[in-house]
Amino acid sequence: VADSTSRDRGCLRSVTFDGLQAPFYASADYGISAALYNATAGCNPTDVCASTPCAGGHSTCVDQFEAFSCLCPAGSTGDRCQSDVDLCAPTPCANNATCTETADGMATACACVAGFTGSA
Repeated sequence: VADSTSRDRGCLRSVTFDGLQAPFYASADYGISAALYNATAGCNPTDVCASTPCAGGHSTCVDQFEAFSCLCPAGSTGDRCQSDVDLCAPTPCANNATCTETADGMATACACVAGFTGSA
């Protein structure tokens, strides 16, 4: 349990010790003091993913209790999956071949210059 100066926030369904539920009380006289931990009854966090903050139709918003993170599909990056990954940026093609991304953005193709053959 965090101390009373902690900025941690969250919801607890129950607190148990050795299988026995420990109720929260207003004072420490009868159990765990809700006042000591700035706890309140009920839990109604904001649905931070409701506004679809992650870009693109295939990214996944992960609710982290009044904050979120985005899981980006292959081919996108950024805090909100807002940027495409440039698969040609590390120059995967040799001998001055031209790199292009495939139509699905998941792979690269190399166009060889005269006198060279191959796939990379």
